[in-house]
Amino acid sequence: MFVTGLIIFFGIHLVPFFPKTKSALRSRLGENPYMGTFSFISLIGLLMIIFGYERAMDNLYPIYSHAYAYSEYVMFFSLTFLVAAYLPTHLKKITKHPMSIGIGIWALLHLAVNPDIISVILFGAFLAYSVLDILVSEFKKEEIDKQVDLTNEDSIRIIQRMIKQRKESMSQFIDAGRKELAEKEEAEITILKEFLPEQLSEEEITSIVLEVISETGSTEPADMGKVMGALKSKIQGNADMGLVSKIVKENLSA
Repeated sequence: MFVTGLIIFFGIHLVPFFPKTKSALRSRLGENPYMGTFSFISLIGLLMIIFGYERAMDNLYPIYSHAYAYSEYVMFFSLTFLVAAYLPTHLKKITKHPMSIGIGIWALLHLAVNPDIISVILFGAFLAYSVLDILVSEFKKEEIDKQVDLTNEDSIRIIQRMIKQRKESMSQFIDAGRKELAEKEEAEITILKEFLPEQLSEEEITSIVLEVISETGSTEPADMGKVMGALKSKIQGNADMGLVSKIVKENLSA
């Protein structure tokens, strides 16, 4: 029942990620019947998840005390984001995705407090969904802004931009002593990286950098732009360009 509920609930929530499918269903059923069907199926899936989860949790499990101690404070942030999704607040304008962020914080908190496999599956699914929702929203925004269909290169660039933003946020949260929020950013980075092509290792990047430096005849830091330009066609999408830049700088300064 639990797994079936997850499939039903997240299956129906994935429909909006496919505009053509969503549009076809709306045209065929009508706006109100579509929303009613969507809500009914979601409710069925949610009830199956709840009852299935309770039945699977017959035995007591250990609670991570250090995470539980912060749970009330973290839940406050989660609820703040969830409420902001329905109000014309500055938080909504700044974060752009308060609902997904609130769900992500809520899911990460429960993952930290509940170490059992059933909870990991349940709350891990909600965390992955929140990241996927933000990712798809960013894709749609880019398509609307540019009035074109995104290419694979565009998609990779957006994912890398989102990873960079989360790394910066994670660093700021760590400096501010907000470990729980830093952990959320780290978890989202892990999920986002799964959507990227296989990444080159530092050794592989160094080998390619040295090859390009040799090909372009670059010998000094002033040649960095020329080297980076040549590298883009070779490794963009397959490596963190920040790391690439660092390796190029080190080898041109040597």
